[in-house]
Amino acid sequence: MMRLGSDLPQITEQNGLAAFDVDKTLVDVHCCTQFLVQLFGKRRYIGALQRAALEHRFRPSQRDAVKLSLLRNLLGGFDAHVFAEAAEEFSLWIEERLDPRSLHRLRTHQDVGHRVMLVSASLGAYLRPMGRRLGVDHVCAVEMVESDGRLTGAVVGGCNLTRGAKAAAVRDFLGASSISREEITIWAYGDSAGDAELLRFADWPIWVRLKSDTWGRCPAPGRS
Repeated sequence: MMRLGSDLPQITEQNGLAAFDVDKTLVDVHCCTQFLVQLFGKRRYIGALQRAALEHRFRPSQRDAVKLSLLRNLLGGFDAHVFAEAAEEFSLWIEERLDPRSLHRLRTHQDVGHRVMLVSASLGAYLRPMGRRLGVDHVCAVEMVESDGRLTGAVVGGCNLTRGAKAAAVRDFLGASSISREEITIWAYGDSAGDAELLRFADWPIWVRLKSDTWGRCPAPGRS
């Protein structure tokens, strides 16, 4: 592993793309949990989480399914306008807590002309406004389905944005931008097994440990 600020690869002026995970990479919190607790209160959140876990028999392999059930339990039928307002406010809360080391890396990529995107299993409702203020090129996150002014509780695409979906999101961004994989250098920053495929897809995969201040080029992590 490499100590941040000394041995990390230098960010050079070339055709580059930096893809950042958010939770525990840009900010040292689990944003979705924090947002839902602030929106519904801790007791209601825990109750909904317990019901979702019971629905999937508390199996660790069903973590993504448990999250989708949790979102459905809490957000199904919720007023879309109230949700958007709460998410906008929460985006400011996150931005105030961005890790200065991670933010410095993001700004350095921007300063040399790299494209920057956020790729997160957190909710786009609050990451998109934060991304706009940060000036990133694209935000790919979990998006809630809305119908007739209410959230349905379902997510767009029906799946959590983790593991292979993160690498696919980067491929889709390149395709939409008419950029071939061969002509761009990709940097990826992540902290968990959910980022493994994204990190493997990158030329420069950076394994982030905010608490220990040890960041380094990795083999991808094996556990979340």
